[in-house]
Amino acid sequence: MNESDQAKAILESTLRRQEMHWSSLASDIRLSNGVAADIGIDALKTAILINAGAIVALLAFAGQLWNKDEGRNVAWQVLSSGKPFVLGLVCAAVAFAVAYFYQSFVTVVFQHALAKVSDGGDKLKPNSSFTCAAKITAVLMIGLAFGAVGCFIDGSFAVVDTVQVMSVKAEQKTESVTTPSDSQPLKTKNHAVKPAK
Repeated sequence: MNESDQAKAILESTLRRQEMHWSSLASDIRLSNGVAADIGIDALKTAILINAGAIVALLAFAGQLWNKDEGRNVAWQVLSSGKPFVLGLVCAAVAFAVAYFYQSFVTVVFQHALAKVSDGGDKLKPNSSFTCAAKITAVLMIGLAFGAVGCFIDGSFAVVDTVQVMSVKAEQKTESVTTPSDSQPLKTKNHAVKPAK
């Protein structure tokens, strides 16, 4: 075996090792990308689920109050405090639509990258507009997802505040009904006692 054959064998061996390394990296990137996409989809599903669940719970709670004394007023107060849940549900649904466009842009970017490697790739125009669109939609999608979760948190605090205010009002009303006024005497078993002044 002469010197040129040895150099050729070393070069081929090095190229095979590099090819295996790059193939392993590409496989890891694909796996990581798939996991990230699954996590993103699960996050969007969670945002939809918590906001929709909160809306259903509020409707059930308001339905229980509807036929009680002054329950309609309380029901309307509780339902109006749940507006952030509706906004959160809309944000999550729009984030799903944006996620579709994001994935479409990413697919076009990868198609352009693959075409550049293959024959005739030099004839393709640069894909910077699709890369920019993918970045914009990614930021928008993440912002909408965080907005949906933020709306759920805001709605939760709003409902708790509304229920607390309504319970304080109910306690005050109960106290005013059960506490006798100064003009009425207190009655015991056998005789009336006038309140102390």
